[in-house]
Amino acid sequence: MLQIALKPRLEQTFPTRPLHLSLFLFIIFIAFCVCWAPYIVVLLSDESDVFPLTVHLYASLFAHLHASVNFFIYGLTNNSLHAQ
Repeated sequence: MLQIALKPRLEQTFPTRPLHLSLFLFIIFIAFCVCWAPYIVVLLSDESDVFPLTVHLYASLFAHLHASVNFFIYGLTNNSLHAQ
């Protein structure tokens, strides 16, 4: 009978996995803050509605761009998606 010694994949990647996940969550959080900051600034600074509509529009579009940015962040940080 042939025995093959295989290391469980969980044991191989466990020490680096929490660090990788923490870094991933930090990058997602920073992207969220960067994308939503212009919208918050426009919203809080334009109490009397003097900014043009285009400023509000672009700030809102940039804020909602966050969902698309997440796709690229996940693709760049996920090691299983990289070419081997």
